[in-house]
Amino acid sequence: MTNVVTAGNDIMSGLAQALVIGSLILGILQCFFGFRLLRFWISFFGFVIGMYLGTTISAKIVANPAYAHWIIGVVCGLLLSLLGYKLYLAGVFVFCGILAISLVQKIPLPSGKYWIILLYVLMAAGFIGAGLLGVKFARPAVIFFTAGAGAAAAVQALASLQTNVAGNSHLQHIILLVMFIAGVGVQFLTTRKS
Repeated sequence: MTNVVTAGNDIMSGLAQALVIGSLILGILQCFFGFRLLRFWISFFGFVIGMYLGTTISAKIVANPAYAHWIIGVVCGLLLSLLGYKLYLAGVFVFCGILAISLVQKIPLPSGKYWIILLYVLMAAGFIGAGLLGVKFARPAVIFFTAGAGAAAAVQALASLQTNVAGNSHLQHIILLVMFIAGVGVQFLTTRKS
């Protein structure tokens, strides 16, 4: 029996490490190629949001059969994905807003009810502010937000893989800053003005 438990733990540990490595790769891609991947991410987030809303709302309206919720969710996901791809600036608003939320969530705050409320207020303000900046200055805003969010995700994944990085917040900040600057530079050099 202990062999089964040990094998299960090994599988879960390997799976967790694979997910962290995948997160590191996605973070690096986002940091250096975020603007080029923008339409993909807009479509992806549109699909996820549409599917979530479609399944959730249809579960409240349609009683049976259960698979109908998933069909409605997939159709809503595909429609919102296509809509986000076609309505570029609306997609930019949501995309930049989601990236801002992911950055705000990285802010270390003490625990407590009022700190959680502050975190939600900052997340809402970040979403709206980043979305508006993204619409007003689409190319530079997307480049800065994708480089920042990608660098933050990559550093977080790297800290999970390397204990010497995890225990050194100064090193994390240096890596984050270098990746951010390099990501912004690469994206500005490899994309044309739209």
